[in-house]
Amino acid sequence: LPLVDDSTTTAESHFSPPSPEALDALLTDYSVTELVGQGGMGAVYRGVQLKLDRDVAIKVLPKTFGADLNFAARFEGEAKAMAKLTHNNIVSVFDYGETTDGELLFFCMEFVEGTDLHHIIHTAETSVAHKMSYLGQICDALAYAHANGIVHRDIKPENILIDKTGMVKVADFGLAKVDHASVDSGIELGTPDYMAPEVFDPTVEIDQRADIFSMGVLTYETLTKKLPSSESPLTSALGFDIRFDALIAKAMATDPANRFQIIQELKDAFREIAQTPAPAKKSATPAKKAARKKLVISTTRRATPPIPAPKSNPTGVIILILLSLVVIIGLVMAVVNNANKPEEPVKPKSSGPFIPKLP
Repeated sequence: LPLVDDSTTTAESHFSPPSPEALDALLTDYSVTELVGQGGMGAVYRGVQLKLDRDVAIKVLPKTFGADLNFAARFEGEAKAMAKLTHNNIVSVFDYGETTDGELLFFCMEFVEGTDLHHIIHTAETSVAHKMSYLGQICDALAYAHANGIVHRDIKPENILIDKTGMVKVADFGLAKVDHASVDSGIELGTPDYMAPEVFDPTVEIDQRADIFSMGVLTYETLTKKLPSSESPLTSALGFDIRFDALIAKAMATDPANRFQIIQELKDAFREIAQTPAPAKKSATPAKKAARKKLVISTTRRATPPIPAPKSNPTGVIILILLSLVVIIGLVMAVVNNANKPEEPVKPKSSGPFIPKLP
């Protein structure tokens, strides 16, 4: 179920929520059953919307925060915009208003049976494939919201709900977030660990790239269970796909112009990692380096590789033996034939033709 946003906490904005019984008396169309979470900025209750007899989550907030006197008017405008967002990965907003005593603002939203990403990251053993699925669904939710002119401004694990089927539901889309005109009132925007640098500059207009920065932080934490810092190791050093290094670095670039410019680009990068094999590592392992060094030494010495012995061929051996026997038999027969021939008479040696001597 949606958790309360406790990121906006200052002495001036401290909020003491009413008991479920007290709130039940202030909301005529709802039955409030239990308080499920609270923070410095508001509280979330579980209840039932009586007219439709459905379980809902009810978030209540004070009408003002510090010097921000326009908070109630802005809340109404943003609640109306949020109610128009109908997406499978966004917690639906059904209703909004104020309590009968006029002291509190509330909005009614869908109740999600399940858990949140913070719980999954830190207490459950989840495969990288499942984590990639969650991150992709968050991108889908943000892409839809950005296309409708809404920037979340507080993406963090506690605001990412996951139901029992594994479907992501992003909660608290910018609801009850103050704008830059109220920074001087002492109210802190969002959750510092996930906030883009430009959020702290009141002269910069915030756009969807602030959510992309937060997604970079969330990606690192989802994979490693740690928040990134200047001393953090690269995800590849922890055994993850080396392409996550470039993805996270780009998403978390200090200058918004150097980030992914739209959330779809980030999702495309996730899809590339999920659907294609990881590239081969450029750096060789110590064993490979040693083997490479040995190979160089062998080449330098011009060592001749051993010539493998010819493989024995039984058929060839038999043929060779038969040929040898034939040759031997032939020689024996020749010797025998020569021995049996009769001896020819020896002819006297001729001294040439007779020439009579002259007297």
